[in-house]
This record gives sequence, structure tokens and C-alpha cells, in this order.
Amino acid sequence: MYRNHHLDSTRWDGFVPRDDDIVITTAYKAGTTWTQRIVAALVLGPGPVDLSEASPWIDARFHGPVEPLIARLDSQEHRRFIKTHLAADGLPFFPQVKYLVVGRDTRDVFMSLWNHYSSYTDFTYSLLNDDSRPGPEFPRCPPTPRDLWPHWLSEGWFSWGHEIEPTSAPERVVRPRTG
Repeated sequence: MYRNHHLDSTRWDGFVPRDDDIVITTAYKAGTTWTQRIVAALVLGPGPVDLSEASPWIDARFHGPVEPLIARLDSQEHRRFIKTHLAADGLPFFPQVKYLVVGRDTRDVFMSLWNHYSSYTDFTYSLLNDDSRPGPEFPRCPPTPRDLWPHWLSEGWFSWGHEIEPTSAPERVVRPRTG
């Protein structure tokens, strides 16, 4: 189980897979939206697409209650493609689903993260640090990429992020999935 200011793996518990579903799974800032746009063009054809509607991020804790999101997914008639930033051991595995895994050069991930994180607004921080947030508060972005770099390299979003064997961490609980 992964739960922090951004993610909540338990939001997948109500998901019912279809045989032709595609799960786009990436580390954050590793090309998720780019990949969603490619898949959207292949599934829905060219033209503008609201990715938050067509390809929702189920495990985003700050997107409000998961039930309406699952209902929207259930009502979709096109081939569904869903976004996730969960690690493989926190994501349910359904044999009939296709998983599209994306990786990116670490330096590019860092700079993309810096550009994204440094533009967070007070409203964004209020969503991430609400009263229902599990774990520690999401910190404000350091003033420069140079200030963020050592923290990003040595600390994770979970207390075990810097450990070699994270299985002992209280924030990460392995439990069987049904589906």
C-alpha cells in the first residue's frame, strides 16, 4: 500500500478491469502526459482530448472522492487508458490488462520535476497538505534546482525511499489484491 500527500494505492480497490484496458505506468515526470497523448491519438483519433476525463489518474489522492472517477471510467465506451504513478508492487496486476511502462533519463526527470514543483501555488499545497493527508506534510519547493538536487537524490516520498530494503517501512504494506 502506498499512501502519501500525492498517492493513494487503495483508490484502485474499486477498479474493475476490462480485457482491453491499458494502464500507463510511469515514475512522476517521466513522460506520462506525452504517452497519454500518443495513446489518446491511437484510441480516440487526432484532435483535442481532455486527458483528465479520458485517461484519469486513479491513485491521485488530491482529486477528490474516487467513486465518481470510477463511475466515469465504468461509463467509458472507448478502449480505456488509465494513468498511474504507483510502483509496480503497489499497482494491482490484472492479466487481461496491458501495462505500458515508460522510463526517462534521470536528469530529464529531475529538471521536469523542478519546473513542475517550482510552479506549485498555495492552492496546490493546500490540496496536498489537507487534513486527510497520510504521512508528513509535502514541503515547499527549495529556491533553486541546486538546492533540490541533493534532497531529491537522497530522500524519497516515503520514509524508506533511501533504504536498500524498503520492505520494513510502515508506510508500505504488502497485501493481496483481488480483481
